[in-house]
Amino acid sequence: MATLGLPVNIQIIPEGFGSYLRGILPDDVATSAGAFGASMQQIKNITKTPIEKFAQVVANMETTNGLPLVNGTNVPTDVPEAQTALNLVALGNGPYNTYTYSDFFGCMSGLPYPWQELQNLIQNIQTTALETIYSDLYAATQGSSVGLDAAVQAKIDLANAEIAVIRTLHPGQSVQLNDLYEQTGSQLNIEQQSRNNGLARLPSPRDTNIYPYPVTIYSFLDTIAPKYAKETEPNMAALTLEAISDLDLVAGQSIVALMRSSRNQDRLLLVGIPLDDNIEDIVPYPAVVLPVVPPTGSLADPQQIIPPNLLISPASTYTVAQAIEQVITCNCDCWIK
Repeated sequence: MATLGLPVNIQIIPEGFGSYLRGILPDDVATSAGAFGASMQQIKNITKTPIEKFAQVVANMETTNGLPLVNGTNVPTDVPEAQTALNLVALGNGPYNTYTYSDFFGCMSGLPYPWQELQNLIQNIQTTALETIYSDLYAATQGSSVGLDAAVQAKIDLANAEIAVIRTLHPGQSVQLNDLYEQTGSQLNIEQQSRNNGLARLPSPRDTNIYPYPVTIYSFLDTIAPKYAKETEPNMAALTLEAISDLDLVAGQSIVALMRSSRNQDRLLLVGIPLDDNIEDIVPYPAVVLPVVPPTGSLADPQQIIPPNLLISPASTYTVAQAIEQVITCNCDCWIK
């Protein structure tokens, strides 16, 4: 095939390491160079690194010489030792047993305790007979010590018998109720342990030396939008703050609204839409009228660009006559010298 009478030379690029160097370098050298280049490309940003600086780094790299226990391993650390450490510190209810906000403030926020499900199941399968037995059991514990153990044990036996009847009549709901009780107990144990291990003993919040009011309020509010509002994972900061905010008060509703607004701002920024509703962090001091003489004969923009807090005071500068006198005195002294 020819174009405009000229033959077309079609060449097939050889494959393999260093194929682009064939005919330029000996084959064995080209292959070695290609293999080395392919290996180096695995280093992140290597193409942007000056070769002189990279050479200095390579010359000072350290090896595992003298560390035979880590040579040839395919894991980053000792697995049994790591598991032992995790059993001591990974005591939360989050992913990989990490701590969540609910592990510290669950009883305060209600997360993740299934209180409503527990109440519904209890109401669905409870019986009047069991309620009466428990009332009698409480009354028995208030009696005299003579025969108290026998009386209490008798009521416990009656309760167990009634519970057996309930489990026969409602097997599925009984199992579900027991599971929920177990989950609740486990979470309560985690929360108590988390607070004891993870938090120091709390001093009085009225101690102004430790919690200087209102600095703590400022710090908390400044952290809501950039941090807490974005932690929307289950049992984390955003859900916890919503759960404990009193929506009957303006303050509680403002916290929830602030978090929503912050997340909306991030959503709009994803499509390139910035917001202009942020209030500048400045104190609006009233402007002070000072006897400043406007310049004459200037071609500059007459708009005032000096903010009030930077306008000079008459006491800090010269009058026109004083300034002229200072210039004359300076010039004469300089000429005399």
